[in-house]
Amino acid sequence: MDNLPGFNYQDTLGAGGATRNALFPHHGLTDYGTMLQAGYFIIPKKLEIAARWSWIRGESGDINGKGTFTTVTFPGGITADRVNGAFRQFHEANEYAVGVNYYWKRQLLKWQTDFSWYEGGNPAGGGVSPAGFIAGSDGWMIRTQIQLAF
Repeated sequence: MDNLPGFNYQDTLGAGGATRNALFPHHGLTDYGTMLQAGYFIIPKKLEIAARWSWIRGESGDINGKGTFTTVTFPGGITADRVNGAFRQFHEANEYAVGVNYYWKRQLLKWQTDFSWYEGGNPAGGGVSPAGFIAGSDGWMIRTQIQLAF
């Protein structure tokens, strides 16, 4: 797929949810969003409670379009699918989170535990997301992590 003109991506229009190679459109995409985050130290410089809200809206979440495709053949017999109507409708997603942070050695070592709720299942993640949510699904997640700075 590296030699196809333009960009390509994996969509899920195949039979039984299988992925197939699809052409990325040649028009610009509009996405926008915001994130608000606040925290309060219960024990100064040691124990913090925190909350976060993030929101995104845009065309990049519309990878499956109308759910139909047209197969395109390029010189050399290379084929790919053009997903009809892809990246034309706006989709929206929200994430809400609350958590606790504990700091050692100022902010050089931090332990964080949080609970997040996600709504607006965006299929654009290809089955994974950096935050750990399942793409295309709404749901919740409990996460704990340690951050070390040196």
